[in-house]
Amino acid sequence: MNDADIDLMGAIGQANSMMVPGHKGEVLLECEGGGFAAYLAYPDKPIAKGSRVRVIDVLPGRTLGVTADIHLQRVEPAPEPPKAPPPGSNLMNPETKGMP
Repeated sequence: MNDADIDLMGAIGQANSMMVPGHKGEVLLECEGGGFAAYLAYPDKPIAKGSRVRVIDVLPGRTLGVTADIHLQRVEPAPEPPKAPPPGSNLMNPETKGMP
C-alpha cells in the first residue's frame, strides 16, 4: 500500500451504480482540487445508487472495497402530525354524532 492508497482508506464517496456483493460497481470520490474521480468498487453488502459509501479496502487497479455509510445517509423528515379540528367543531365529540 502506498501513501495515495492510505489517503483513500476511510474516504467518503457516493455509489454511482447499484452495487451487490460479488459484483463490481462504481463509486465517485471527491478530489482535492475539486471534481470527482471514479473508482471500481466491491461492496460488502447491497448498496443503492446515490448512497454514501466509506472506503474500507484499497485493492490493485483503482479498485476499492466499500461499505454503506449509514451515518451519512439522507434521512427524510418525519411527516407532520394531523391537525386538530378547529375549536367548537363537533367532529371529535362522539355524543353529538356529527349533528350540529
